Amino acid sequence: MTLDKNAWIAPTLTLFERFFGYIPADEFRLESEMKYMPGIQVQQWVNQKKLLENQGVLKEENVKPYLEFRKDMLMALHRGGVPIIMSSDSPQVFNVPGFSIHNEISSMHEAGMTPNEILITGSLNIAKYFEKEGQFGIIKKGASADFVLVEGNPLEDLSNLRKVNGVMVRGKWLPKEKLQEELRRIEEKNLRR
Repeated sequence: MTLDKNAWIAPTLTLFERFFGYIPADEFRLESEMKYMPGIQVQQWVNQKKLLENQGVLKEENVKPYLEFRKDMLMALHRGGVPIIMSSDSPQVFNVPGFSIHNEISSMHEAGMTPNEILITGSLNIAKYFEKEGQFGIIKKGASADFVLVEGNPLEDLSNLRKVNGVMVRGKWLPKEKLQEELRRIEEKNLRR
């Protein structure tokens, strides 16, 4: 029915794993990327999740079957030909913009998608969804010059996507140093004083 209705799926696995998963809030609070979020926001996320933890709702035996079902459902839809678009629904509970997509990629891979299939969900499929196929989501003459240059081949190891050398945005090159400078600026802005 999903395929017949021409629906697209943005699985947002990481949002459910982080908010409704059994990993404790305090573990997520300590992740290095939380320094890029306002402290009050992180504390609100901790409070939201701890409320569910304290009620016993997020016990592993309660939520693990649900999280596994979501991965199984993603793969059933994917194998059935339903188009998938990459999304982490960030910023949401413990999903820091930019960093959360790497968590989503890992979750999609754990569910059973290949690196190539995952990369297509964040490139070609986005262009198809917006009916802009050939205009972006691909590197070719005449297409938008937006891409991320990484060290290593992500088709061989998805963790190579975290090794960013630079980003091309609207034809402007942002080297690794500029990206690091921006991250330092965001971190400084959000320092817990």
